[in-house]
Amino acid sequence: MNAYIYAVELVEDNAPMRARDEILKGENTMYDLEGNLQSGLHAQAAANQNAPRPLAAGLNELAAAVHKNAVDHGWWEEERGLPEILMLCVSELAEALEEYRRGRPMLYYPCNAGGVCCDERDTPTTCGSRPYNPDNPKARCSAQSKKPEGVAVELADCVIRILDYCGHTGIDLEEAIRIKHEYNKSRPYRHGGKKC
Repeated sequence: MNAYIYAVELVEDNAPMRARDEILKGENTMYDLEGNLQSGLHAQAAANQNAPRPLAAGLNELAAAVHKNAVDHGWWEEERGLPEILMLCVSELAEALEEYRRGRPMLYYPCNAGGVCCDERDTPTTCGSRPYNPDNPKARCSAQSKKPEGVAVELADCVIRILDYCGHTGIDLEEAIRIKHEYNKSRPYRHGGKKC
C-alpha cells in the first residue's frame, strides 16, 4: 500500500495527524497528497468542532483543582457544612447585584487611589497615580489593584464556592448538570406559569 492510500485511510479513520506522519516518512508521495491531506485535516477539525461534547466536560476536574486550592489556603481546616456554603454563595450573588446596581463594569480592577481605575473607564480620567512612561504609554497604573472585581467576578466566586463544595464531597457535577439539562429540555414552555 502506498503512502497516499494509507494516509487517506488514516484520515477517514479519524487519525489525520498519524496520516501526516506516515506521509512524511513515506517515499512515494504524490504531488497533490499534501492538498488532500490538508483537506482531510481541515475536515477532521471541522468534524471535531461539530461533534457533541459532554455538556459540562471538565467541571469535575476543575472542582478538584478549586477544592485543592481552598484546602491549601486553609479553608477546610474545619468541616464546613452545606448551609454555610449555600449562604456564602448567596453572599457572592448579593455582591454581584451590588456591583450591578452601582453601574460598575462586568470586570474591572479597582483604583487604590479611589473608585474604578482610569484604565477601566470609558472616558479617560486620571487619579494622578499613573506616571506617564513614553517608552510604555499603555503601562498599568501603579494604583490599579491586582484583585479583579465586578459582576462577572462575583458570579465566578459563587461558582468557585459550588465547585469547592463539589470537590470536597465528591459530587459528580458534570453528571448532575447533564441529567438536569436533559430533564429541562423535556419541560413545557415557561413551565409552572411563574413570572420569573
